[in-house]
Amino acid sequence: MSLYRIGTASRRSGLPIATLRNWELRYGLVTAIRTPGGQRRYSDEDIDRLRALKHLVDQGLSAGEAHNVLRERLRGPAPRGASASDAREQARRLRAEVAGTHEDAAAEYERAVERFTTLAATATGPTADRLHELATRASAHPPASEPSPPTAGPVPPRPASSQAG
Repeated sequence: MSLYRIGTASRRSGLPIATLRNWELRYGLVTAIRTPGGQRRYSDEDIDRLRALKHLVDQGLSAGEAHNVLRERLRGPAPRGASASDAREQARRLRAEVAGTHEDAAAEYERAVERFTTLAATATGPTADRLHELATRASAHPPASEPSPPTAGPVPPRPASSQAG
């Protein structure tokens, strides 16, 4: 079995060295063998996978989509007539599924913030202070799918009406 240094793998696959390192860390589909000194060594199979990934990206898929498509292909035989348009359709379905998951998570997050806020408004004493702090922090840091509002310092004080207790 032939093993190649990262520069050779880069030239043979047509991908920059930085991309090889990044994809190994991010996706783990192509993981180079390491020498005792820590240098990466790529097999012919690794280079074939990198070429396939580059081809998928060149067809318009994102790197993540390309890795998911290749991972699925490696799990089982590809159906006859599979093409780049099939891969794009699979990627479109995957994006829609991920978007739905993000929407569900954002809705659950909003429900949790509402629960904290409701609990903070009805509680008294130190518990109320802590719940108010948690509600304020949660509303100041929405899920990653939403833009984060700027934070301007410490948590604001609770309204005077709920400080009794």
